[in-house]
Amino acid sequence: MQVRDLIPGQARKKSNPSAMEHLSERSAELTDEFKSFVGDMEAMLKNSASLQGEELARARQALEERVHKAKGVVDEKGNRLAQYTKENLHQAGDYARTHPWTVTGATLALGVAVGLLIFKRK
Repeated sequence: MQVRDLIPGQARKKSNPSAMEHLSERSAELTDEFKSFVGDMEAMLKNSASLQGEELARARQALEERVHKAKGVVDEKGNRLAQYTKENLHQAGDYARTHPWTVTGATLALGVAVGLLIFKRK
């Protein structure tokens, strides 16, 4: 139980998914699109072995369309992922500027922990 739970009428903020969860979702979307693309390419290659003339031209057109679609999806999702990362980076910078001693303490603790691990190995 937190202190804000004890205060009557205290508005609770909606919890947002963590940055790692969001990045994992975006990464999974890109992975799914890539797997779908590879599956489509394999199927088209298998089916195109015996094609000739107009059928071959249609298969090539379908392949070009699928490649174009995959590039668009990857670009869009990659841009959204980059934008989300930039936003989180700005939020981290804002936090560091408003809470410099907290960040300094956390950095110091991390440095001591890494130093102890390195020293312990030797």
